[in-house]
Amino acid sequence: MRGGHRETTRSRRRIRSESGTFSGHRAYTEGEDIRNLDWNVYARTDELFLKVLEDEDRIGLTLIMDHSRSMLAADRWTAAARLAAILGGLALVQNHGLHFVWGTGQGSILQGAAALGRFLEQLESLTPDARGPSEGLDESDATSVVRELLEHPVGRLAWVSDFAQPKRCQVALAMFRKHGCRCRGWLPSLPTDRIPLADGFMRLEDPETGEQEVLQVDAGLRRAMMEELELLAKQQDAVFGTVGYGLSRFPVPETGDYRIASWSGDGAVYNS
Repeated sequence: MRGGHRETTRSRRRIRSESGTFSGHRAYTEGEDIRNLDWNVYARTDELFLKVLEDEDRIGLTLIMDHSRSMLAADRWTAAARLAAILGGLALVQNHGLHFVWGTGQGSILQGAAALGRFLEQLESLTPDARGPSEGLDESDATSVVRELLEHPVGRLAWVSDFAQPKRCQVALAMFRKHGCRCRGWLPSLPTDRIPLADGFMRLEDPETGEQEVLQVDAGLRRAMMEELELLAKQQDAVFGTVGYGLSRFPVPETGDYRIASWSGDGAVYNS
């Protein structure tokens, strides 16, 4: 995957070294071109900073990770993190900028293949908070996060989530659409997202009070759950379809399955 972009990357670096408008500094990352170091700043601060030209300040991909408690269901979070590693890793290896966002607006801006290790470390350190909100951002949080995102170049936008409350995404998606962003939703899909377990027991928890109740799953409850799950899937598709964005559901591979075929499917992940 590196080879197809090698010449483009070289040309881009050469152009940046020859022309462009100076727009600021960013911290030096090991492996980057030392010819772009600002030695005057180093003399004053004893720290390494790179001179950033206007073209370099562009972001190729903004990656939003849902950090809510509902992502802890089964292996959904593991699959989401692996997908994020694929999408963000490809962007960095192709020498694009990556804006990585999680939680209620925390994030970092990474540049180029040299930042790949730091991105994977950040991703590995994330775990949904079992004591945190059970669902995604509410409308006010979503609005503030989107406004903060739009202060920077966005590029293509990938939103990884279970979209448990699709209506809460409406405001954010509408704002992205209004500003001309290209967005795609990625939903790690579990078998129980469509068909509940045939028998056994299910534990329910009230997100407001924390009270729990254990129910036996009989035929009637299972039918009712299937109807609700089908309705949820339609709502998720409708929220994205209304603003002209795509929502990709991909089956969560089994634990330990790292085969490319299990993650590419029809090639949607790599062609996005």
